[in-house]
Amino acid sequence: MKQSVQVVTQPFGEPLSLIEVQEHVRQQAGLDDSLLLGLIATVRKMCENQTGHHILGTRLKQVMDGFYYPMHLIRYPFLNLEKIRYLDMSEVWQDVDKNIYVINKNSEPKRIYSE
Repeated sequence: MKQSVQVVTQPFGEPLSLIEVQEHVRQQAGLDDSLLLGLIATVRKMCENQTGHHILGTRLKQVMDGFYYPMHLIRYPFLNLEKIRYLDMSEVWQDVDKNIYVINKNSEPKRIYSE
């Protein structure tokens, strides 16, 4: 089954401040600040892609080519599931009733089962 994850809302801020990184590399403030800020974001994204774990709160959209149970959420940590949608035979988007599925929050990756 093909699936992908798209970032809907980027996290607010970064896990490290510019000052923390400058102190770590023993660099004076103002020297290559834009480069260091870019590297902080790049390293965070690389870590998230390598581990599948988001370091900061990020809103995601997961797209799958089929509707199978159990469904696996391929990025974590998981905080909230807004909705599950599917394209019906008439090519109209339908929302799945939240009362007919359960999320196993103890598994990694998180799994969604029908009741």
